[in-house]
Amino acid sequence: MHESLQASNLEVLNFCKEKDFEMCSVKLYLPTFTIGIVNIYTSPSGNFDYFIKELESILVLLSRKSKVLIVCGDFNINFKEDTTYKRILTSLMATFGMYPTVDFLTRIYNNSVTTIDNILLTQLI
Repeated sequence: MHESLQASNLEVLNFCKEKDFEMCSVKLYLPTFTIGIVNIYTSPSGNFDYFIKELESILVLLSRKSKVLIVCGDFNINFKEDTTYKRILTSLMATFGMYPTVDFLTRIYNNSVTTIDNILLTQLI
């Protein structure tokens, strides 16, 4: 990182649970605002309810002091299909003014094509 940038780690171990909600987070301090950045992995066999509950907790925590939020990672939810899990996730993110930005295939394997990796962010004001 460039020496003129200031950042701090967000302590997230108490939110993490293997397979259900794995993450790391950092706050980046810019001269006029703060950016909260979260990288997430949730396993296809993980507990979706736990994932959503902890994601909401992190977003509440970060949104208190960050003007811009960026959440990226492997959600193992196909954003190209209309599923209950996708609707729940995108609804939660929309409550924080966050929307998916990846609209192309991110995983092509054998006969499967999906968009399970994504970046969701708030719009700069």
